[in-house]
Parts: sequence; structure tokens; C-alpha cells
Amino acid sequence: MHSISRRRQWTATRLVYRHVTGLEYDGLPRTNATWTEAGDAVLHPSGRARRWHYRPRLQRAAVRLAWTAAASGEAYLTAVSTEAGAVAGGTFASAATAWAGYRTVRHVMTWKHRRHVVRPLAKALARPLENTPENILRGLDVPLRPDRPDATVTLPVPDGWHGDRKTVEGIVSTRIGGEWSASWRMLESPFSVHFVRAPAPPPSVAFEDVRDLIENTPDGKVFIGLGTGESPVYIDWKDATPHVGLSCGTGAGKTVLIRGVIAQAAHRSGRVVIVDPKVRSLNCFEGVPGITIHRFIEDQIRAIRDFRESMELGYTSGDIRAWGPEAEKALSGGPQRLLVLEEQNTFATELRQWWAENKPNGAKGLPPTFSDVAKVLFKGRQLGANVLGVYQRLSVAATGMTEARDQYGFKALGRFSPQNWNSLVGTRPVPASSDHPGRMMVVTGGRHRWVQTCYWTEEEAREYALAGRDAVSPVPSPVPTPSLTLVKDVPGTGEAIDGGAEPGRLWTLRDACTAGIVPLDYEAARKARKRTGTLTAAGRNGNADAYTEQALTDWYERHYGPTVSQAR
Repeated sequence: MHSISRRRQWTATRLVYRHVTGLEYDGLPRTNATWTEAGDAVLHPSGRARRWHYRPRLQRAAVRLAWTAAASGEAYLTAVSTEAGAVAGGTFASAATAWAGYRTVRHVMTWKHRRHVVRPLAKALARPLENTPENILRGLDVPLRPDRPDATVTLPVPDGWHGDRKTVEGIVSTRIGGEWSASWRMLESPFSVHFVRAPAPPPSVAFEDVRDLIENTPDGKVFIGLGTGESPVYIDWKDATPHVGLSCGTGAGKTVLIRGVIAQAAHRSGRVVIVDPKVRSLNCFEGVPGITIHRFIEDQIRAIRDFRESMELGYTSGDIRAWGPEAEKALSGGPQRLLVLEEQNTFATELRQWWAENKPNGAKGLPPTFSDVAKVLFKGRQLGANVLGVYQRLSVAATGMTEARDQYGFKALGRFSPQNWNSLVGTRPVPASSDHPGRMMVVTGGRHRWVQTCYWTEEEAREYALAGRDAVSPVPSPVPTPSLTLVKDVPGTGEAIDGGAEPGRLWTLRDACTAGIVPLDYEAARKARKRTGTLTAAGRNGNADAYTEQALTDWYERHYGPTVSQAR
């Protein structure tokens, strides 16, 4: 009896000692944490440790003693005074309830995290690590917030393993997202590999600071910015995924990014076709040889169609039966042709409206322009015809079809929402978006990496695009006739409407609103035209009425007062 009593007394003493000194209650340390320093390695045979076990023993002891003191104080006050004990008990109960709620929420988050991230990762690593998912799970530690700079992922490695480390590192990077630095600890058991977040890209990248990198960019590539460790990040136009889709919220820096891409393409004598629904966002390239800017809907429709026809002509020219390296070289040996589709969410809306008003009788389905873009996306790579699509959100509605959206193999996301990430990428966990200007997440295949895009001023982009060549006189952006309908004669003249001629030029109401001749939103102007009934057409542009500039100005002044230019 005395021996049993002494054994229980000794056990109780050890538990009290471990409690007040921050040790594990079973006496087996989980990590190499010391009295004052946090741990960074797992020591327990299971290979697992919670965040609590990485804390210094002094911190763990303080937390335990605080709870012990609170419970002891409440018990003492209850014994001395019932009322004081009730107040203390209520305070203690409130704190305990808050703590229990916090733990419950964290438990739910941990359960979802293990289900959607940790378990799938263990299954993906089972084959390359030559181990079972269950064994990997015992030592796999993935923090709830792996996007934090101090996040660490711990992965157990079985004894005697000599597999491909790059494969393991690639799976972790793909499944968790971002860039990681791996530290393999294979000198003593238990073997493991620890992943820590790579350092963030620089806060800013100025053109002059990286001009040497831009000048030395290999053929077929274009420099866009610096990644972790200030490593250069490129778009590879000759890759298996040669089309670029930007899905960036307002202020993310997408216009600056495409400014640099266009400048580098023009610098290398590439041919750039710009579709700019914003009308003036890329005016710095006006007059640069090889660059054309299309600002109005009919002009944009024709430009996209011409780009597609030019690409297809490349396939049918020459001997279409030729094959082999020489035939391949002849097919892809010309200058790059780049189709830049700016603000495509806006363009898709305007295109659908235009199609509803101008489509031939009996025509159904989407506007053919969506099909023209899709054909370039599907067939353009071999001929060096690339697409740079710019979107507020890269959605199926904006691209016209899911298959077309999937052809953007190089995606850059800035100021994105979780819904946008799930739609375009779909991996878990979803990284937190950055509000830092020019900071984007580049996704190619299964690889995710942060990049700080290069900042180009308009003057720098224009100067680099010209690169010793003389600028040509800017050509007024015409409003040509729609590619899907015939041009009708101007009544009383017998002459067709010439959208490229400035004198006597005729404007549709939509294009007059876009150009600022009628300072109204198109929908408001259309309703006003119907309401007033005093705007007389001078001809037809496809299925739409066309007007002289003077008639439009007089009509607006008659009903709304002078325009801004007239007031001046």
C-alpha cells in the first residue's frame, strides 16, 4: 500500500512539475523548443507536433499558470464570499466560453483544412515518397495559413528513401501554391523535409532598373517583372500555352503591364493589333510603325476578323503538303503578330449589344467575333500569332465560350477574389490577394508565383517601341462599315459611306457617344433620339442610321444646351 501511495504521489509531483515548467505531460518533448527559444524541428517519434509545442517552454508555462491562478482565485473567492465568487465565476465562465468558441471555430477550420488540403497532399505524395498516405499524414504538418511569410510545411521522409526531390518539391508547390524553399534533413532519423516561404518580390520595379534584363531577353520571350529573389519572370510566346490572360481588378496595374508587352513586341519589329474599348488607354503607341489601334466597335470587329484571316492565310500559303523541320521553320519564321484585347468585359457587352441591333435576319447564337478570337487562340501558336486578353474578370461570358478561356495558359491575377481564383485556378488553399500596385500572381500550368511587374511610363514605352525608328503620322481611327453587312449609299449622292475619310464623315449614334461628339451614354442617347424624333439620318452604316457631326451637335444643343467644346 505504501509503495502504491508513493508511486501515485511521485506521479502527481511529476505532473505538477511538468505543468508549471511548460513540459509535455507525458514527458516526451515534441519539438526542440527550449526554455526561451521557439522550436524549429520535430523530435517526437510520431513526427507530428502542434503549433503549441513550437512555443518556448516559458510561454507555455505562463499560459498554464494563468489559467491555474484564475481557477484558484475563483475557488478562493467563492469560499470567502458567495457574491464575489459568483462575479468571479461569471467572468471565468465568460472567458471559458469565449475560449471554447474560439477552439470550436478553429477545430472546424482545421477539419476543413485537413480534408481539402492536407489529405489530398498526402495522397499526391504517396507515390513519389514510396509510402502510404496514412504514414505521411502522421508527420505532415501544413499550417492553416500557408500564405503567411513565416509559414513552415513539414513533411516526413521514410527511411531508405532515395527518390526524386524535385518531384516532391513540385507537388508541394502546386498543391499549396506559391514558391517554397526546401530544406532536406536526411542525416539522422526521423528524416524530413521542411518548406519555408520564399522571400517576397521587390516592392517596385522601375524600367530603368531592369533595362539590361529587358535588352537581353531571349527571342520568343518578353520580360514582365521580378519574382522571388529578384529572379526575372518572362512570358514565353513559343511555349505550349502561348496566350496570356490577365484577370485583374481596377488599379492592379494591368494597363502598365500590357504597355510593356506591346513596347517589347514593337521593339522587335512585331506587328501589334490593339482593340481598345477604352478609346485612349494606349494612345502612347499612336503612330508607332507596326502598331494599329482600333477604338470603335465596327472597326474592332473588322480588325479581329482581319487578324484571324491573316493567320489562316499563313497556313494555306505555299505548299500545304510540306512537312518536316524546314516546313515548320518556314511556317513560323515570320515576325510575331500580337492581338491585344483591352477591357474585354466591356467589349463583350458592347459586342452583344451591337450584334442584337445589326445581326442579319434569322441569325442566331453568339456574335461571330467570339469565334474569330477562339480560332486565333486554338491555331495561332504555330504561326506566331499570340493573344493578350485583358479582363476585369476572365469569365466565360467575356470570352464567349469555356474552350476559348481555357486557351489562356499563362494567367496573371491581380486583386482577385476567392471566387475568381476558384474559377480560373481551383487549387486549395486560396492565396490572399495583394493590394500592392503591380503585384500579381502568375499561374502557368500548376505553378504559382508572385511577381512585381515592371512599371513603364508612357514616354518610356513609346521610346522603347520606336527604338531608333521614326514615328509615322497618326492615322485617324476610322469607323468602317460592319464586316457582316453591306454599306448602303448616302441618299441623293450615289456614293458609299467612307468611314476612313474625315471630311463629310458619318457617325452612328453609338460611335458618336464613344467619341464624345454626343456627351451622353449610348443608352441615354438612344432613348433621347426616340423621344425627340428630331435627329435626321444622312445615310446608313450597316443596319444602323448614320449622321453628320454637325447634325449630331445641333441635335444635342437643341435639346440639352451647348457641348463642352462649344461652351469654350
